[in-house]
Amino acid sequence: MVVGVPAVRSELPELVSKLTRDVTREASGRIRFTATAADAKWAATPARQALVKRMVEERLLVEDEPEPGRKVLRVAHEALLRQWRPASSALEAIADREHYGVHVCCNSELLRALLCFYL
Repeated sequence: MVVGVPAVRSELPELVSKLTRDVTREASGRIRFTATAADAKWAATPARQALVKRMVEERLLVEDEPEPGRKVLRVAHEALLRQWRPASSALEAIADREHYGVHVCCNSELLRALLCFYL
């Protein structure tokens, strides 16, 4: 199993965030995203190296060199991010963080404005 070791498993959400952008949740609950390439330098720690190595071996990730000296990682197929539960859970967390992060920011700004008004 790719994410069997806890230290390696803990790196998967960060990898998914590097492999995607524009992650949102539709009103229907479906997660929308755009797959993108991640800089292979992300895999600088032993846990990250182990995760990337295993996912490349299992053909879940592709390591590419679009120009000399610049390696990138790409998901082998977008369906992996939608269907593989560990990856889809990471996408859900990213979408929720994006959604609730905006509301928390707006609410804190509103609270700050109200406090300034009343103080």
